[in-house]
Amino acid sequence: MVRRIKPVSRALKTEACVRRPAAVRALEREALRSFATWGPGLDVSVTEAEVVVSGELPGVEAEDVEVVVTGNRLELRGVKRETDLPPGARFLRLEREFGRFRRIVLLPASVDPERASGTLENGVLTIRLPKAS
Repeated sequence: MVRRIKPVSRALKTEACVRRPAAVRALEREALRSFATWGPGLDVSVTEAEVVVSGELPGVEAEDVEVVVTGNRLELRGVKRETDLPPGARFLRLEREFGRFRRIVLLPASVDPERASGTLENGVLTIRLPKAS
């Protein structure tokens, strides 16, 4: 029998959750209920010219990721596929998470999605969203 173990690092931290605005918490709850089995960790930074969202997606192919920007909302969704075992092998430990994911981020500024760009390199997704003029 294979038993999946969810690492503690994936657990929601109460303090961080409480400090988030109610609208963000509602979007996160909706995403968890409706679609996702796990979600990649994301960083959001802002400069005078752009908003940058970067996230960890090790083992995910670029064609398995979809990014949708609507207004000040960025939605990241996709799938991380399980790796195949060699013939005759069996799992002794299974901790990595696989399956569909979905993250919704409220952006701190208005952006121009037509000029957005993204890269997925070495398991790190970087999305650059120029601010709207």
